[in-house]
Amino acid sequence: MTFLESRAKALESVLAGGRRLWVVSLPVLVAGVLSCEPDEPELLRPGPEPAAQLVEVDRAALVEFYHATGGEDWKKNDGWLTDDSIGTWYGVTVRDGRVIHLSLPSNNLKGRLPKVVADLSKLRNLSLRDNRLLGEIPREFGDLSDLGVLDLSSNQLSGPLPSELKGLSNLKGLRARYAGLEGSLPAWLGDLTALEELALGGNHFDSPIPPELGDLPNLGSIYLAQNQLWGPIPPELGILPELTVLHLQGNRLSGRIPPELGNLRTLRELGLHHNELAGPIPSELGNLTNLALLHVSDNALTGSIPPELGNLEFLADLGLSGNDLTGPIPPEIISPKHLVRLVVHDTGLSGRLPRELIGVPLNEFRWHLTELCSPADEEFQRWLESLRNHIGNRKCQP
Repeated sequence: MTFLESRAKALESVLAGGRRLWVVSLPVLVAGVLSCEPDEPELLRPGPEPAAQLVEVDRAALVEFYHATGGEDWKKNDGWLTDDSIGTWYGVTVRDGRVIHLSLPSNNLKGRLPKVVADLSKLRNLSLRDNRLLGEIPREFGDLSDLGVLDLSSNQLSGPLPSELKGLSNLKGLRARYAGLEGSLPAWLGDLTALEELALGGNHFDSPIPPELGDLPNLGSIYLAQNQLWGPIPPELGILPELTVLHLQGNRLSGRIPPELGNLRTLRELGLHHNELAGPIPSELGNLTNLALLHVSDNALTGSIPPELGNLEFLADLGLSGNDLTGPIPPEIISPKHLVRLVVHDTGLSGRLPRELIGVPLNEFRWHLTELCSPADEEFQRWLESLRNHIGNRKCQP
């Protein structure tokens, strides 16, 4: 290779590395050098901007998505398939020309969930809930490295969570409630360290709850209700520092309620009802001083109601029915001034209803099918009759 040829090849390489590619022919470049006029080469037409090419990739992906999901029958499809900027298409949000949000909830999308969505490489929020989408979640979704929220709830999907999703290091919200998913809850969910919301209730997951969920330091809510989960509640859930909602009801969970759940000082809702849990109600639950809802009904719990529940000053909804609990209702648990619902029916509880109930703003109180009895005095009976929703009428003998 001659000197001039090597100089031309180097210049072509440098120019190709910039934002714009200028195609320079070797003879022209050589002629320019020989004539000492390097600033006036003969330039051919510039290639397209890389950013513009990616915008066209996004447009093509949206067009394919539209046809794959019956776009002509969507409830709203304003702007779609026009020559206008894709940022004007209904449900599409762009930044610097690239699609970052695709939000089409309750819009009559149908057909198989298309993998072409993965071509929207800058996507941060994908919300397709409340539609009629079918099929498995495409494994290609794992390539959406910027994805922060994935919401596929209330569709007609099938299959498991694809393992490729474990690479979504920016995912904060994984929502697929009542979506038709099945299989096991995978241990790799514990790798999604940015996750703040895990909402997979109402599916067909048939497995234990992975203890690896305890590795998610930012997790604020867990909704795994109405599945077929079995085995014990992992005590590792008790180390989640940001957890405010834990709903595990409607499964086949067994064993004891872990006392470690009493470490969840930020917890506001704890739903464990309709399972197969046994043993006593842990007194440590009295440490959950921010708790507003505690449901443990319809299990096989035994023992007495721990008086430590009286520490729950914000408790508004307490469900203990359908268990083998014994003893009286401790007057200590009646101290909360926010309690509006108390259900203790179908238990072995006995004794007199605490007079402290008169000072509680109850709207619903169910205590039938127990050995409890109400004080017979006129004041207490008037209070019972004033309740909006009340079942139970056994009076104490004088």
